[in-house]
Amino acid sequence: MKPRARAFTLTEYLMAMVVVAIIGAAVAGVAMALSTAYAHSQGFYQYMQNARTSMLRIQNTARKAKLVTAATSQDAVFWTGDQNANGLINLSEVTILSYDAPAKQVKEYRVVFPASMDPMTRGALDGVVPLSTLITVPSANLLVKTNIYCQTFVLADDVMYFRLGARPLPPLCKMLTVDLTVGREDNNLQLRSACALRADATAYVGIGATGEYVLDKIPTGP
Repeated sequence: MKPRARAFTLTEYLMAMVVVAIIGAAVAGVAMALSTAYAHSQGFYQYMQNARTSMLRIQNTARKAKLVTAATSQDAVFWTGDQNANGLINLSEVTILSYDAPAKQVKEYRVVFPASMDPMTRGALDGVVPLSTLITVPSANLLVKTNIYCQTFVLADDVMYFRLGARPLPPLCKMLTVDLTVGREDNNLQLRSACALRADATAYVGIGATGEYVLDKIPTGP
């Protein structure tokens, strides 16, 4: 005679449901933790790549400059190069590096004339800029950022903190330090770099009759 099959009681059924629910919650918790950790690591990797790329862009702008004419803790003004080989600073050769705190971006500003502009008009607009006009960030901003041909280039995004240091002080600066923090409060990367500048035009910086800095014309011929 076969034994009768024993059915689950309501109490046993409820206990089984509780155990299954506990195991399910534990599994879900582990899965969520793993998912959060993965997202966190992916976010950190993205910030790391962004920070390194941003630092390289900032360093490239600074290193190629012939002269740092002005600097604050969050701005720098560069004579980026003597493109027309006249030995003087022209408007299109000035670059301003600035930290836009509300937008959390490091930006580069420079005047870029249209390629279609005729040479005579460009020559009239791309005038020589005296060093005394570029010796402070506000005066350089007024010259470059208000120009109708000024263009803005974003060098870094998601920047929580940005600080520049110039040694010695412009326009005799030969080294620039950069502190950069990219990311969020709970997930960010901090970088610090010091870059030696070409700044070969510092040898031609002198003091004018009234005590202001002046730039002698740099020899361009053989």
